[in-house]
Amino acid sequence: MNGMKKEEKNNDTQNTNILSSDYDSAISLLNLYFAEWSHRDQMMYSQMFRFFYSILIIILTPNLMNYLQLDLPDFPKSIFRLSGLVFSLFFLYFNLGNIVRFKAISDTYKKIIDMLPDRYQRNGVGEYKYGRLFNISLCYVVSIVLFLCLFLLSIVLLIVD
Repeated sequence: MNGMKKEEKNNDTQNTNILSSDYDSAISLLNLYFAEWSHRDQMMYSQMFRFFYSILIIILTPNLMNYLQLDLPDFPKSIFRLSGLVFSLFFLYFNLGNIVRFKAISDTYKKIIDMLPDRYQRNGVGEYKYGRLFNISLCYVVSIVLFLCLFLLSIVLLIVD
């Protein structure tokens, strides 16, 4: 009987070591995916705002040239507005692609967290009062608001000019 208990104890120790090894692997994966997640997050917002300001400058070039009292070659103002309109569509497509990549990493990160025991689980936003209002990813909101600003500004300036 004593040998049987010793065998059970060895199995329990092995199971604990296996679980500990799995958790260590999961933690290592979490660190790896978090590094990629933070890199994509930083890159996504950096590219989003650079692209936004570039398109904004294209749209407003005729106005900026008048304000700075610089001569612009005889291009119609509508060329700048139309190119801003087209570029704003590329802006939306490009940003939505980055957001989908970002969401894929986030979902993978959440799946790994779900494999951990309950005490290591994180609380979701939806679990809190009014949390469902904030369940929409901020990157979607920022991207669409910036797109609408560029798109509507181009249309308004096309109509006004």
